[in-house]
Amino acid sequence: MSEFPTLPIWEEFESTDAQEYHGTYTISLMQLLSDPDYTAYFTLMWETFDAYDAEQRTRLFNKFRGRFDYREIGLLPVRRWTERLIAKLNEVMPKYKPLYQAIADGATTLNAGSEYHKRRDVHSEFPQTMFASENQDYASSGTDLEYETVRDYGLLDVAERIGRYNDVDVMVLDELEPLFVCLKSVTLPYL
Repeated sequence: MSEFPTLPIWEEFESTDAQEYHGTYTISLMQLLSDPDYTAYFTLMWETFDAYDAEQRTRLFNKFRGRFDYREIGLLPVRRWTERLIAKLNEVMPKYKPLYQAIADGATTLNAGSEYHKRRDVHSEFPQTMFASENQDYASSGTDLEYETVRDYGLLDVAERIGRYNDVDVMVLDELEPLFVCLKSVTLPYL
């Protein structure tokens, strides 16, 4: 049996310097954050947006860096872009906070589905007869119907729901996409 040759170590494959992150059109996020003065400013600004909690803020920052480090900012000067980023986060977070709260309360994509139904049928043969004195309804007869339908999802249903599920942090990051240059070059290391 023949032995497979081992692959050379990663550094031998690397064609660019580790610090080669300069943008073609504007400035990449990684280039901005390599400046200690800007990093201090950015960190202070990042702490001001209306996050759900500190854990969400830190997790979102790590995902933000992971997605956008090599991407170029879409607005100059840099301070205007940073202020627009924080403004955008403040605009979208009220929409996503209930989702973060639901997840914190234990909601998952694997939960069974519940539907609540409530219906009231009221018939009035004699409009002058008062049904209830406190709300001034008139009726001669009426029925209330209230029931719940619970659906326990099977394995295929759960797999389909997971396929449609998107992480809340990813939804927030998708909202930030317009703040970055959308033009991409084949010579740049975009993912």
